[in-house]
Amino acid sequence: MSFGKVLFIQLKMLGDILMLSPALNAFKQRYPEAAIDVVVQSPGEELLRLNPNVNRVITFNQGRWYNFNRQFKFINQIRQTKYDLVVDFLGNPRSGHYTFLSGAPKRLGYENAQYTYAYNIKNKRIHGYSAISKIEFLSVLDVRSKDFKLEIYLDDNIEPPSEFMRLAGKKMVAISPVSLLEKKVWPTENFAAIVSRLSDEFGLFPVVIAGPNEHRFLDDYSKYSKCDYLPLYIDSIMALGHVLRGCRLFVGNDNGPKHIAAALGLPTYTVYGHSSDPDCWNYPDDPRHKYIGGMNKPDCMPIANIRVDTVWNDIKEFVDSLNL
Repeated sequence: MSFGKVLFIQLKMLGDILMLSPALNAFKQRYPEAAIDVVVQSPGEELLRLNPNVNRVITFNQGRWYNFNRQFKFINQIRQTKYDLVVDFLGNPRSGHYTFLSGAPKRLGYENAQYTYAYNIKNKRIHGYSAISKIEFLSVLDVRSKDFKLEIYLDDNIEPPSEFMRLAGKKMVAISPVSLLEKKVWPTENFAAIVSRLSDEFGLFPVVIAGPNEHRFLDDYSKYSKCDYLPLYIDSIMALGHVLRGCRLFVGNDNGPKHIAAALGLPTYTVYGHSSDPDCWNYPDDPRHKYIGGMNKPDCMPIANIRVDTVWNDIKEFVDSLNL
């Protein structure tokens, strides 16, 4: 097999897009001549813009799904490129729709997807860490790799906010109490309580981060904070990456910043609720990436029911082991 033009479809959240990076690397190693375009939702294009394995990033605007003219132009753009292969890493009706209408002679999708007629090559969806699952999905194309390290490429021409740069020399911990899904949000006052103890016991200076449409989390945090901290609103993934790279530890909900932190090699501690599966989203068998809660785990429960003292006892042991 050989492929000239290839399209990967990976809509949804930042974490999903980052989890694609090992599969991009594995596919490019197997088919070095392939030019890989990737369809993502904004602002996910920032995660792939500098990736050397990506030829072009096509940004999908959520509003296009509800506008016939935009849908027509978007599909026509894909058809005119005349891809040799389209790979649908999502497998929902929307991504299946694009795959089928692409006109590509080879179209790979999940065998249990709702619209299986969209694909003429199929493979099963493997349960487990998402980055590994995506590589396994490509095995029907003779793509294999045991390297599932997430990759992110930062633009060094973009600097972190000036107020963060003034903290140079401090031992900082990134706190991310945000999520687009309420069922993934551990109460903000709980994070404030943990942060106060991290500051008192380990001398970690907290940097509380939030992005677009997340101002309320910073407002809520200010009501409960019991120690000095830096509230940081960041509207650029590149700037966020530079902030995280300047920290020693990430503590937060299951969200995009957590996966960016992991890709940058930062130790992470994540609070999961009963609706999230850590086996899919937490770096496997790595003592530098610890979590509490999660679907089908012994401490599984709604995220709001996870107690502060339980988290503190767990995170204290974790931070002790890191020798920050």
